[in-house]
Amino acid sequence: MKIKQILFAVGAAFLLAACTGNENIENEQKKTVEIENITITEEPFEPEAPSTTRAAQAPQIVDLGDGITAEVSLTEDAQEQPAQTRAAIADGHYTIYVTKPTGITPPGTSAPILAKLSGTVQGNKFVRDATSPKMRLAPDTYTFICVNDAISKIVHGYHGDSFALYNDKDNPMIGVTSMAVSGEMTEVPFVMKHRNSSRVRFQITSYTNEGQGITGKLSFTNIAATTYFDMEGRWFGSIPGAFTSGTYTFAESAVTPSAYTQVIKRTTDYRYLTSDISGSNAQFTIDGGTIYGKSLAGKSFPLTAISQLQENKSYTCNIKLKPSALYLFQDGTVGVLADKGTRTPIGVVAREKTNTEAGLACALRWYEYNQLGHIGKSCWKNIGDHIEENVSPSPTNMVEAAADMNGYNWTYSPNLQGIVRSNEPVVYPAFYLAAHHNPGVTVTGANVGQWFLPAYGQLVKLAETIGFTPLTFTTSEVVSPHYKGGFPAGLPDKFTQIVKAANPSMTQMDQHFFLSSTQIHGNLDYRPAYMFFQNDPPIGSKVYTGYCWNTMTNGCVLPFVEF
Repeated sequence: MKIKQILFAVGAAFLLAACTGNENIENEQKKTVEIENITITEEPFEPEAPSTTRAAQAPQIVDLGDGITAEVSLTEDAQEQPAQTRAAIADGHYTIYVTKPTGITPPGTSAPILAKLSGTVQGNKFVRDATSPKMRLAPDTYTFICVNDAISKIVHGYHGDSFALYNDKDNPMIGVTSMAVSGEMTEVPFVMKHRNSSRVRFQITSYTNEGQGITGKLSFTNIAATTYFDMEGRWFGSIPGAFTSGTYTFAESAVTPSAYTQVIKRTTDYRYLTSDISGSNAQFTIDGGTIYGKSLAGKSFPLTAISQLQENKSYTCNIKLKPSALYLFQDGTVGVLADKGTRTPIGVVAREKTNTEAGLACALRWYEYNQLGHIGKSCWKNIGDHIEENVSPSPTNMVEAAADMNGYNWTYSPNLQGIVRSNEPVVYPAFYLAAHHNPGVTVTGANVGQWFLPAYGQLVKLAETIGFTPLTFTTSEVVSPHYKGGFPAGLPDKFTQIVKAANPSMTQMDQHFFLSSTQIHGNLDYRPAYMFFQNDPPIGSKVYTGYCWNTMTNGCVLPFVEF
């Protein structure tokens, strides 16, 4: 009986202790608040404000070789649609840490971590991981810091618990909230920000050719390789170093041949970089891919267009890859030779076709007195009368001559004397030769018109298109033969290479007096304007231009056609 009494007493004591322990736990929990109502939104990348738009920078021009030129520029992205002050957070995994504000400056020294919570986000609401303990805090003021998995939690050798931001992580974000916790507390809100980071994507623009398998990397010789934040989200330093991004891959899409010059844009995904960096040491290297039938592998160029990346900014680096020339094919479409397939080239595009203006192309051969199998004269007119024939009044200066784009009219419409010059092989050899040009293949494109002797402005347009530069004329400029600057060195050689690529028999496109159908009123008479691509030392690469005389025996005919 005594033993039973003792056992009963011991059992009662244990029961009392258990009840007391549970009571203490319940009392302790009553003194704390469970942090469970957490909302997370993302601050969108900031578009460039119109009032603070930077002065437009001139595009960076890079010769990549193989007849490809890159025009590089950097633009800040526009506001994402729909425009929102706070955007729905992206799916991902997030971790929340809690400390007490230290009030210590400068940053870099944080109070101990008091609690930690991890989970995902659904509909802007934080959902705790099943393996993550609940977070309970006693009423007080705390600093909550939320990071996604692109931000690394580290123990710094000097600063202790810290966060590290590395380049090329997927959308790194940090959100900080300091607030009082009490029994009436309902929500802990986070606005996730792109601290000390920006994002950059690349866009290649090409013409009639979409390219295939193009990839590349962005590298810096000196960039903030690691950026540090303390447990209150305060930046306290960076470590510089060299950096090479992961691979940028350009999207692809098929292109159907067209008479219009199709502008094809292919964009990569974004990659994330530390901001506030100098871009003078940035370089983009193309690892592989082809365009215009040429390999791009190993081609690289400095990105001087990237002057500085700013925090929370989104950028697109635009790379326009331009071929040396586009060709007109017999079916009325345009493109590069590498994409010709079963098509046959019949001309070099001098002006692209648009919805409001016909395209313009020159032939792949010229006609000159007793040259390239042509027997007979090629002069503008077989009579040296120099009368006004096209229009009255005629151009009196080089500005007016360069504005003349009416070569088709001068060839096929009756002149002031009522003569259709395209029908006159004896009196008007140049007009006749141009109008009767045979490209050597049956032209099937209904949009391809009749060949004609180009006006002076159309010759100028050809030179500008091939040379990628505008040419300026003045009213005070002489109209008699003179050397004209404004064209890049090597233009004549370039023109020869372009034509020869499609017609190997054409070994020279310089040293020829290309006649125009334009007349210039100079002194007391009217004379045809011409353009001569000079490529002789010591004069170098220049254009010799002005007016000549009707019967000049070495006048050269380069037929043009609209499409």
